[in-house]
Amino acid sequence: MVGLSIMGATAPSMMTMSIAPFEAQKRAQNFGVAESKAVTFAAQNEGADQVANAPDGCTINREDAPAIEISCTEGPDTKYVQSVTRTFLSNESNSDSTPSRQFFYPQNPFGFTHNQCRGFEDWGGQTSAFNRDTWEWVAASCEPSPARGLAWYNDSHPDNWRIDINNYNGLPHHEHY
Repeated sequence: MVGLSIMGATAPSMMTMSIAPFEAQKRAQNFGVAESKAVTFAAQNEGADQVANAPDGCTINREDAPAIEISCTEGPDTKYVQSVTRTFLSNESNSDSTPSRQFFYPQNPFGFTHNQCRGFEDWGGQTSAFNRDTWEWVAASCEPSPARGLAWYNDSHPDNWRIDINNYNGLPHHEHY
């Protein structure tokens, strides 16, 4: 009798312990699906002129274009719901912002190296990273001085930029952009 009463008192906690691995597995499975959708979408649309429609269960935030944010949710009608948000760069511009500027060189999809551009390298356009015959970037280029730090960035003016570096690498929106 004593054994049964102990078993009856501990059954609820034993039940919780027995389903905890299942709950963790279900959350991990939902996270994996949401993560897979977001990462795949970001990889397919990185540097794209036109970003595709979001897959099922995902939403796109274009407010800070060309930085695009995709949020994916899996298991929304269950208690095991998991959400993931990833950000990537596209060549889209924010239609609500000022008309887009024209820059001498196109955006470099390979980004910049950590080497500072020298004056004669013209923002990387006069290096082997830029093919002047096809007018395309073929590799990461040297980093222009205004992109190297906040003080240089704020002291520069977008009218003098050869490449669009607005919001580049965590730099804020330039006040004169």
